[in-house]
Amino acid sequence: MKKLIMALVCIGFGYTVMAQTKAITQYGKTVILYENGTWKYESDVNKADVAVKEQPAVKVTQPEAPKAVAPKVEVKVDASKNVSSDKQQLFYTISPRLAKYFGEAKGKAKCDVSASNENGVIKLWFEWQVNVGEGNRYFGYLNEGKRITLHLLNGLNVDLFYGDGNIEKFLEKYNMSYYKGHCVVSQDQLKLLLNNPVLNVTMEWKKKDEKYEVEQTDLIMNALKEVM
Repeated sequence: MKKLIMALVCIGFGYTVMAQTKAITQYGKTVILYENGTWKYESDVNKADVAVKEQPAVKVTQPEAPKAVAPKVEVKVDASKNVSSDKQQLFYTISPRLAKYFGEAKGKAKCDVSASNENGVIKLWFEWQVNVGEGNRYFGYLNEGKRITLHLLNGLNVDLFYGDGNIEKFLEKYNMSYYKGHCVVSQDQLKLLLNNPVLNVTMEWKKKDEKYEVEQTDLIMNALKEVM
């Protein structure tokens, strides 16, 4: 290295390109001198550049988004039937609204569900019970058009709307409020509900919705199949 540098100094021939100094040795070879004191033959540097350029490009592919799968079950509703399924508990869990005032032990909401086939019209019936005598003070009233959303396993949501003739009872003596109402299920909604478990339920209550986790995710699916 020292001999090479001395030779370059003696020759006194060099030029700088892009912060690198090129010089010609006494043997006629071109070298590149770096600022950190190291050097390389120019031919070796060019070979390294060519090797990098010739490396095949790596093709990066993005995974395909999951495609929506059409329901496999063909919906056939017997219009001659007039039947109902047994009522079963969909969930009994903490209501954030009630827990705020009464604690998690007492601040719970219960919801039972059943299905009916009234001469080809499929309905889901929801019966609510909350541990407070003045339920309307916290949840309002179960008016026609109120929304209840079923969150399915496949990521889709089914929005149902309460019909008329809903029942409301506020029993302060027993510290309990009761709501009962039905929602008509369309053909498209029926296809989704027959093929997808329900994971969560969101109810449109007074001022703010509440979301509840379902205990038995295939309960609605099985209730509908029973009445068809």
